[in-house]
Order: sequence, then structure tokens, then C-alpha cells
Amino acid sequence: ATITSGAPGGTIDSATVTYVINNGVEQFGAMTNSGGDVFEFTIDGLQNTPGAIVEYSITAVDEYTVGSESYTLGEIVESPFYGYVVDYEAPELYINEYMVSNTMTLEDPDEPGEFPDWIELYNPSDSAVDLGAFDLYLTDDMNDPTLFPLTGVIPAKGFALFYADDDPSQGSLHTNFRLSSAGGFIGLYGGQGFVEIVSRSYGPQTADISEGLLPDGQLPYIQFDSDPRPPTPGQSNDQQGPLINNRTQTPTLPTGADAVTITVDVTDEDAITAVELIYTVNGGAAVTLTMSNIGGDTYQAVIPAQASGAAVTYYFRATDSNDNESLNPFNAPTGSYSYEVYDAPLLYINEYMANNMQTLEDPNEPGSYPDWFELYNGSDTAVNLAGLYLSDDAANTDQFLIGDITIPANGFVLFYAGDAPVGATAEQAKYYTGFALGNTGDSLILSGGSEAQIPIDSITFPAQSPDVSEGRYPDGSAMFRRFNVPTPGASNVLNGPQISNTAVNGLPQANSNVTIQTTVVDDGEIVDIVIRYRTGSGSYVDGAVTPVSGQPNTYRTTVPGQPNGTTVEYYVWAVDNDGVESTDPADWETGGPYSYTVGQLNTDFQAYLPVIVTR
Repeated sequence: ATITSGAPGGTIDSATVTYVINNGVEQFGAMTNSGGDVFEFTIDGLQNTPGAIVEYSITAVDEYTVGSESYTLGEIVESPFYGYVVDYEAPELYINEYMVSNTMTLEDPDEPGEFPDWIELYNPSDSAVDLGAFDLYLTDDMNDPTLFPLTGVIPAKGFALFYADDDPSQGSLHTNFRLSSAGGFIGLYGGQGFVEIVSRSYGPQTADISEGLLPDGQLPYIQFDSDPRPPTPGQSNDQQGPLINNRTQTPTLPTGADAVTITVDVTDEDAITAVELIYTVNGGAAVTLTMSNIGGDTYQAVIPAQASGAAVTYYFRATDSNDNESLNPFNAPTGSYSYEVYDAPLLYINEYMANNMQTLEDPNEPGSYPDWFELYNGSDTAVNLAGLYLSDDAANTDQFLIGDITIPANGFVLFYAGDAPVGATAEQAKYYTGFALGNTGDSLILSGGSEAQIPIDSITFPAQSPDVSEGRYPDGSAMFRRFNVPTPGASNVLNGPQISNTAVNGLPQANSNVTIQTTVVDDGEIVDIVIRYRTGSGSYVDGAVTPVSGQPNTYRTTVPGQPNGTTVEYYVWAVDNDGVESTDPADWETGGPYSYTVGQLNTDFQAYLPVIVTR
């Protein structure tokens, strides 16, 4: 190492190497000056230990003299640890092509509809390269060379394509970082990240233009912009075959009744002689369909309808007049597009409570009040839920795999959003999802398919009030309402206003106003109350209703005075915030309203003239 003093006229007093072998104990060695500012130290004894990992740092002390006094400036520590792997021989690999702003060039075969950035590695040797065996890493940060460990094999003279989408959960070809179209760094490292095999610093990028080496593995980098050289992800940059892109699939989630129409655009400097779609069903024999040109560069084929549950994979092959051939995906048939045929059951997330304080006690843990939700089977056939999934996270739809639970035709099943109580039986535990609902807002997702990738029903809800549920009304409809009287595990019911104690207040006397009074309560809010009355067979009049002071939930209206013998009919109507209406009498239209007759006496009259109310 070259070590110089930080002070004018200063000298290096001492330099020390601190090193660790295979994560063992720290060891120290004094460096010797081999002339000028160069210091050296030999870490010995590792000649017969191939693969040993050595990490080290350098510490130096300098001093300077003023007059007769010497001053020590202190320690200078060089970097974090350097390192190397004994006898590590890096493979010959190249960052052969990359695209940092992929908007339509290459669709993600593992997530149709997404277009992630990508990086292609090239192996120019005559032997396959096992990426894991060589301890290789990809990174976008030169200060973090072991960011993404690589696995898999690049065949001799072959290519490997990695999707820079920061989504490693999709598989070993998906990195844990993204690339920046404003400019950045791509590095390939080996030997615990101490050996740089190849790297590329790039500037601002243009959408759907890649940069790569032509010929493969040979500098400098050039742009591939489709005219005259298209991007060639996963293939030789010398490839001159047709460019296949812009795939569409309709419908994206087919049922057993759906044939699937697939289109793709194919372009080439030469004439296109053939475009084919090759598909398999449940891993069976490949079927080749000739795609028809439907105008311009677009070709179409139709895969016949398949039975529910069938797994269909497909890829494209195109040939030009010079017999150049291209595949999409580039690594077909190993790589392919896919869909699952699925007849979703008619199930709904029908009601939920995300702030259960005292409404529903856990039957398996008295004193506990977990959040809950209910599924409704809107069909006339029982549905077994085994193999379906529940989740509150759209990025993790397979959170909870439902067990052997059957919902009867037009029936309900109740789930508890939380962990099963200690001591719960297996039968009890299958109704506990393991995830809770957020009372400040959350989601609920019901999914099907082999990987929970097919949505059956989902809801997203805002902050919730204590002990108030929300759900569909009527059951299974698109309309959601709040329920102050929840019905967990049963049909959702809107409770209308409760009207009682409707009566005439006082004796109806000739030509004197009469007061009609009533009591109205509701589990929500009363929006409107009307006391309607009429004389004879005339039209009903809406009386002006006012609250009665000092009597909660009590209302009255005044009927103008009428001559003796006049019969007045009346009833009460009210509506609440759920839009539910009630009347008193409830059957006033068929059974008749309330009524009184002015001046008519009751037969049991004693101290005063009573009001005779008849129906």
C-alpha cells in the first residue's frame, strides 16, 4: 500500500495490517517500508487453503517534528475491510445488454402486464457457468457488491436474463433492486464480492432502447433502438430474427367457457414468413397454431376453451425470409406465458367488523372480541372453500389458505380475523385467519387459483367505528351499508325506525285543533318523520312535525279543528340514514290507519270525554 503523511514534512511512524481469515479472530502484522511511501506485509500460510476468505484493513500512524518536539497525528484507518478469496478464479462473463426503461419491449413472463428493466449476462466460453458455484452477485451499488446473489447456469456461448424489478419473491431471475433511468451502475462481482468481474456505469436512458455489446462480449457498448438493431433480451446481439412484442390476451382471466384470443406484433427488415403460437395444456403435448395477420404487424391466434382448472402455457415463434428465427419469451419453451382456467364460485365478502369491542364474543375464548368477517354463497349450490385464499394484503394474496369448509347454498360462513386461541381444536382453528383487520382502514381479498392469483372478491374500507359493521345489502349486492345491528354469519338486515305510542293528545272537540303525538327511535339516525292525516276520503296532508321538549324521541303535529262528527284518519311515516322506511300502523294501507271522530264519546266515559281511536 502507498501511505503518506497528512502533515507537511510528516513521516509515517508505523503501519499495521489487521486481518481475519474465514471470519476467525483478528490477527495483526506490522508492515515494512519497502522504499518511499510503499509499505508491505505478507499474509502467509494460505497456500494450501483454496477458498479461504481473507478480509483486512490498514492502520497507520504518522508524526512530524517542530523544533525538538515530535507530535503524533494519530491513526489513519484505510477504508472498511478489503478482501480476497484464496485461489478464486473468476469466470469470463459479460454484461452483454441491459434496458433501464422498459415500457413495452419485454413483458415479464412471471407477471403478465408488467415490463421490468432487465440485465443480460453472456458466457463466451465453451463450458457452462454455474453462477452459484462461482459465488456471483449482481448489484446496482458499487458499495454493496453482494446485493443480489445469483443462482442458475449459463450454458456455453449462452445468455442469462435477469429482471431488475426489486421483486425477488417472483423467483431467482428477479433482483432485489431496480435500475435508474437517470443513470446508474451495474456490477457483476464474485469471491464474496471482493472480485469485480465486470461493471458498467451508464448515463440517462431512453425508453425501450437497450445498450449492449456487438459482437457479443466485445466493447464498446452501443444502442439497440429497433432501427436498424432491435433489443435482443436473452439472445445474441448479432441476432437478426423478427422482433416479437406487444402481446395481448383476451380475456386475461378465462373461465371454462372462454376461448382465449392472443395477439402479438412481429416486425423484421425482411419479410415475415411464419408466426406461430405453441401451447400446452396441463403439461401435455405441445400444440402449434399458425397465427393470422389481422392487419399491419399484428398476428392473432385463438386457444380453444379448456376445462376449469386447466393450466395453459404458450410462447411464440417467428421466422423471416432469410430463415432467421426468434422466440418470445427468448428462452422458450423453458420460459413461457401462462394462464389458469378458473370458474370462480359465486362468493362474496358480505359483512365485516374491523373494530369489534363488544358485539361478538369469541366462542372459543370468552372475554375476547376479535374482528370478524362473513362470506356469502350467492349460488344455489353448496361451495367447498378448500384451496381458496384470504388476505388483507394485495401484495400477499396467499396469506391464509382456507381449509375444508363448506358454505351451503345461499348460506354464510364466519371467519375471525386473528390468531386461533391457545388450545383451539383443529376444527375451531380453521376459522381463524391469522391476520387482523385495521380499524383505521384496510382491505379484504378472497382469491382462487393455484397461487391465489385469481381474484374472486375484494373490498377496501376506511376507518371503522366501534361495533358498527359494514356489508352488502341485500346480501351479495354491490351496495354497501353500515349496520348498527350487525348480523355475523347471517343475512344482512336493515332495521328501520321503530314507531310507538302514537295517539291523540287530549279530547277532539268541535273546531278545536288536535295534537297527534308519537315516539320514533332508530339504531342509526332518523332522517325524516311525517305524520299524515286526512278527513273523509280526501288526500293525506303532511303535518308539520316538531320534537316534544323534554321527551326524547317524541314528536307531534297539529291537526286543524273539524266539525263534530268528522272522522280524521292518520298514520306516521319515518325514514332513517340507511334509507329504510317504517310506518305506524305498519299495515296502514291494508289494515287501515288510525282514526278519531270529533265529539264522539266513549261508552266508558267517566270524568271526561275520552278519545275513541278506531281502526
